[in-house]
Amino acid sequence: IHTIEPVDTQPRTVMTDWRLFQVRLPNGSRTRHLVGRADDEGRVCSSLVHLDLQALRMRTQSGRIYELAGPPGGDEDSDYVFGIWLRAVGAIHCLDLTRALMQLRTLHESRRRS
Repeated sequence: IHTIEPVDTQPRTVMTDWRLFQVRLPNGSRTRHLVGRADDEGRVCSSLVHLDLQALRMRTQSGRIYELAGPPGGDEDSDYVFGIWLRAVGAIHCLDLTRALMQLRTLHESRRRS
């Protein structure tokens, strides 16, 4: 587990084998985070602040843009990193929103075509 390149050095990155989670923190706030593979290792992104459903591109609180490549999935390394991250932030609850995101994207695309 380590810190990643600063946003000004790496403003964009591609994430594969990704999933989207909502996490409830000890102060009661809820944040959303991508978990997946970026730069050939497991990663948990900072809190998400913007979502582009059409392009599957997300911007984090730190300003980094994550471009989601391929279908959602899972990965042992990212699961490991996420587990450590959850304990480090003292998460109270964690909800996988990946399926809901993909359903919302499908709905968005079908409405756009209509």
